[in-house]
This record gives sequence, structure tokens and C-alpha cells, in this order.
Amino acid sequence: HSIDNVKEWIDKCKQDFPSELMRDFVHFHFSEVEMTTFNGRACTMYKKLPNICPDLIYLDGPDQFNTMGEIRGISTAQPDRLPISADILLFEPFLLPRTLIVIDGRTANARFLKNNLQGNWEYNHFTKEDIHTFELIERPLGKLNEKQLRFCLGNTWAGLKEP
Repeated sequence: HSIDNVKEWIDKCKQDFPSELMRDFVHFHFSEVEMTTFNGRACTMYKKLPNICPDLIYLDGPDQFNTMGEIRGISTAQPDRLPISADILLFEPFLLPRTLIVIDGRTANARFLKNNLQGNWEYNHFTKEDIHTFELIERPLGKLNEKQLRFCLGNTWAGLKEP
């Protein structure tokens, strides 16, 4: 699933996928982005998110200049602001153990998430590559989740003990 607030980017990405692959495995979603707040701090959120439970989140959007509204005069839709997306914080309680978040650049956004995520997230910043990662290090939610983790990560993963 990929969500974007610029229809032209969605159209361009669709052209790069063979139709069979797109139809079966890749889903593109368009949503407008609006200024809002999270914990009293100005940020952006998509108006509509796909109703999914991702185990990998790649954050490299939304386009900060295509944001609707403002919060007390603050908007990301101008060059002096930085993009701060808070959508992950909205659905964090639904994420499963070992969910991986990868952020391409966007250091200010990564710091915002680091300061607001509530689970036991292992954070890394690869400064040379300008990439941030967060991994949710928590015990399995139950037997089915443990089986899923063993299937995806193998029998030797170190996730069965409390962090």
C-alpha cells in the first residue's frame, strides 16, 4: 500500500509497475493532507488512511507544500517549515511487535516520532545514508502473533524475551 497527496506521483508510480503485479500486490491511495495537532504540536496528517496493519512503513512523504489549512498561522506549505507527519502516532497502538519504520531523510519528522511514540521502539539514525529506523521491540501478542513472527523472521529471532 502506498499513500500520497499528489495524484501525479501516484500516476507516475503506477506506470512503473506491470499491470499484473499492481492488480494483485500494489495498492495506491490518494488522500489530501491537512494541518492538525498531536499532543498540542503542529503537524500534518492524511485525511484518509487505508485500513491496514503494516509491518513495514516507509516514510518519505507527504509533500509538505500540498498541505491544507494552518494551525494558528503555522503551515508546512512554505519553504521555512519542515514536513512533520504524525499519522504513525495515530495508529501506533494497532501495530504488531517487530513492525519496522524506515524514514528517508526527514530528520525533524524522525525526532518528532521519537519524542511521541509510546511503545518500546529501537531507534537508529544512519547519518551517512540519512536514514532513520524504528523497530517495535515487544513480546508477541499471543500464539498466532508468535507463529507469524517465527514465519517471517525465523526461529532464531530474539523477540520472545521482555526487552
